[in-house]
Amino acid sequence: MLHSGETRPTSKKSMKLPGNVFVGGAPDLEVFTGFRYKHNLNGCIVVVEGETVGQINLSSAAVNGVNANVCPANDDPLGGTEPPVV
Repeated sequence: MLHSGETRPTSKKSMKLPGNVFVGGAPDLEVFTGFRYKHNLNGCIVVVEGETVGQINLSSAAVNGVNANVCPANDDPLGGTEPPVV
């Protein structure tokens, strides 16, 4: 997993998101990120986990998707070896 290293310390222990959450790549990524990034997401996101709701299967919970394909069958759908990204 690639991590950009851009984090901001905060005393907050939780995050409230009152709407939809954008997950994955972005159209026109360079403009979207102020030319900080040139490469979009190239990978497979199957499950996002929330502390109160548990695992959310993105293929069934997605509001919309563009250029979204089926993840390879040999991917572990319930978590791999990567640590959580916070």
